[in-house]
Amino acid sequence: MMAMNSVLAPALAFLTLSSLANASVLIVDTTGVGDFTTIRAAIAAASEGDTILVRGGQLFDAIHIDGKSLTIMAQDPDNPPYIVKDFGDTPIFVIENLAPGQEVLLDGLRLRVDGFEYLMGAKGALTIKDCAGSVRVQNCHIEGASSMCGGGLSACNQSGAVHVLNATDVVLVACELISGVASCWKDAEGNVSCGGALKPALSVEGGAVETRLALFDSHVLGAPGRDPIDPSDFDGWNGGAAAEVSDSFVFASNTIFEGGVGSDADDGDQLNAPGNGGNGGAALVLSNAQVKELNSTLIGGAPGVGGVCIGCSPPVPPGANGIPGVTQSGCCLESISGSLRTAEIAANQLVSGKVEVTFTGAPGDVVDLLTASHGAFLYQPDRLGVLGLAAPITSLGGAGGLGLIPASGELTLLADLPPGPGTSDYQLEVQPVFTSATGQKALGPPFRILENPSCTVWIHCQSTLNSTKTQGSIGVTGTYSHGANDLVLVVRHVVPFEMGMFFYGHASTVNRTTLGDGYLCVAAPHFRLPPVEVASAFGTADRMLDLNAFPMGSGAGAVEAGRRLYFQYVYRDSLNPGGSGFNFSNGITLELCP
Repeated sequence: MMAMNSVLAPALAFLTLSSLANASVLIVDTTGVGDFTTIRAAIAAASEGDTILVRGGQLFDAIHIDGKSLTIMAQDPDNPPYIVKDFGDTPIFVIENLAPGQEVLLDGLRLRVDGFEYLMGAKGALTIKDCAGSVRVQNCHIEGASSMCGGGLSACNQSGAVHVLNATDVVLVACELISGVASCWKDAEGNVSCGGALKPALSVEGGAVETRLALFDSHVLGAPGRDPIDPSDFDGWNGGAAAEVSDSFVFASNTIFEGGVGSDADDGDQLNAPGNGGNGGAALVLSNAQVKELNSTLIGGAPGVGGVCIGCSPPVPPGANGIPGVTQSGCCLESISGSLRTAEIAANQLVSGKVEVTFTGAPGDVVDLLTASHGAFLYQPDRLGVLGLAAPITSLGGAGGLGLIPASGELTLLADLPPGPGTSDYQLEVQPVFTSATGQKALGPPFRILENPSCTVWIHCQSTLNSTKTQGSIGVTGTYSHGANDLVLVVRHVVPFEMGMFFYGHASTVNRTTLGDGYLCVAAPHFRLPPVEVASAFGTADRMLDLNAFPMGSGAGAVEAGRRLYFQYVYRDSLNPGGSGFNFSNGITLELCP
């Protein structure tokens, strides 16, 4: 028999939180080891204020939040889910009809629209509309729909990334917004079909109310011009705008607005003169709008190159290059004077009421963190930014702050957050504030975070394929409470009828270590949890834990409330081409509440 204590490796981590054990947290996992396999099903089942954690990987799914406070976030910030909306189902990604006091957070998600969504005329992959409550989107990557002309399709529209309409409190932090790419189609008879005007990466519109949007540390990129294919027109197409704002207020800090590049012209020939290059897209197009920018960069799109005539006699002059995109201010663009001051939260899920924050500012700045239970939107020119917190607001550092920015301009510290309501998951609004040597205060980006002092499980490493062409996945069900003592470890997708064993440790490996046909991600010393399990015909096994019995109840392996535990499952796999004869599941991290 294989020595079970000799096989330890990191695996594709998965997380299973029982919705019965903690009704406020739902898990989406496409492999079936969570509460739901789709986000749309989790949203339908969720109650007001619930949190939906999404496991990494690609999902063909949709997000439609209609009048409900919800948090949807990547379960593992280092392995974010890639959510693709495909083929025409409505809606695309939509947040709408939030009442005052309702709040939505999307954190760590990558969204992209594919297929025939452009047929629906959507301006953005993500639409936020008719919201009096607050919406926070952070650590995101959102791509608009690229047109799919051809094969009989005559509609060639693309979409932008985000469309905000009649929403009074929207904040985007650390997001990439990228317009979809447009194209044209020429049928067998030579007829050319192109979509309408290029949609900007970001559309912000008021109407019934003034829309209010703040962007921090983000990048907004317009669409490139279409390639010319019209036999009667060799000119390149103009690039799209990065953002269009009308009847709205926008504050942008440390954000890049970059117009799309103009496309190059076609070359001429004996019958046709060469075309002119397309113009670059504008960084901003404003109409009856107020835009305040602080340390942001506005870049017009690069122009396309004019064509040249091939074989023309007499010679024909080349086409003109396009014109670089320009910022169109309309009314009214204001640049605010101030140095770059921002901050970064290390992770979206917290442990033991602590959060690691990196402040970037001017040497000598006093830094502090403001916290509140709910979000708001209040432009404060005296503090060079938007206050994203609703009263009552707590200062963690008090009059003296939390620390000083050193000469390097960067300070990282671990801040203690106020206690939450019992052991339940809850939202916490956090916003850095800087005070210069002259007394000038400046607000950094607001963050909405999931504060969970304990009762938390997350994934910390990945597994490899076994001989069944699946990946061993370990999870835990029950109440994440030391006092309840009702935890059960579960493993799926291991080799049927083969032996294995669960084990744990008090630390994870810094870097995964290859061992057998898998990875080791639990650091020594390792503590086995006998007996040896034999997987079912479905490749599953489970083991009820007793936190009061050896090794978890006493000795070096003793388990305490608030302490992190790291679990994996090691199992035989005699048919794996790797030849070692054993493999490992994923690895999960568990922190118990009292």
